[in-house]
Amino acid sequence: MKNELEFGTDGIRGPVSEKGISPEFALKLGIATGATLKSRRETVDVVIGRDTRSSGDMLASAFSSGLNQAGANVFNVGIMPSPAVAFLTKSIGANVGVVVSASHNMFRDNGFKFFSGSGKKIPELVEKKIQNNLKLNYVINPCKLGAQKKIQDADGRYIEFCKSCFPRNLSLRDKKIVLDAANGAASFCAGKILSELGAEVIEIGNKPNGININDSVGTLFPQKLIEQFFVFRQILESPWMVMGIDSSWLIIWEEFTMVMSCCTLSPN
Repeated sequence: MKNELEFGTDGIRGPVSEKGISPEFALKLGIATGATLKSRRETVDVVIGRDTRSSGDMLASAFSSGLNQAGANVFNVGIMPSPAVAFLTKSIGANVGVVVSASHNMFRDNGFKFFSGSGKKIPELVEKKIQNNLKLNYVINPCKLGAQKKIQDADGRYIEFCKSCFPRNLSLRDKKIVLDAANGAASFCAGKILSELGAEVIEIGNKPNGININDSVGTLFPQKLIEQFFVFRQILESPWMVMGIDSSWLIIWEEFTMVMSCCTLSPN
């Protein structure tokens, strides 16, 4: 049977447990990642972000410690959407970006997604080297430890980047948007981005508490988003959009909403 803690199509993911995704495993993975990167260059910088799962801080701290033990520097940006970590990794010229997240899975799972310095998925060859280095018995050298560093205004930099990507010939002014952030990392920035672009935003799934990520909200549960769309559309007759967010952004414009509603909500 395949080891649950091997790299898959989207990093390493599994249940948070003693034999699954644990602080001990996160520490080993951090050491293995740092050792792999340090074998290719003298200085290694890694950006680490996480989603809103209750286990995220614990795992990110352990993973960061492992990287430091192997001599890699860590920029811990806290709760950030995966695309934000990819953007910041490329923006500051870091070697790798890592997100402690299990995407659309429930809070009991967690995992690690890896981005290259270009903001794209790391090559499979690098994944295999990290996997092999998990077996290392690494000896700590106090003269060669990595450091903890900061990115000034990481949230603000990502928000401004997102706004700059919006087509200048389009406007969200006088538009009303129902936004579902799945109680995930985007809860803290998506509404702000849309509001600053001029939209009136009605938010659901934007009150994360550590255990409610993807709980009856998000891309696997579009019903609530669609229901809210039709409720507010009946109250206020004006152009509306719906928007659902998970690890990537999905915008569903008004003309496609009925199609999605029928396909998703109908038992047939």
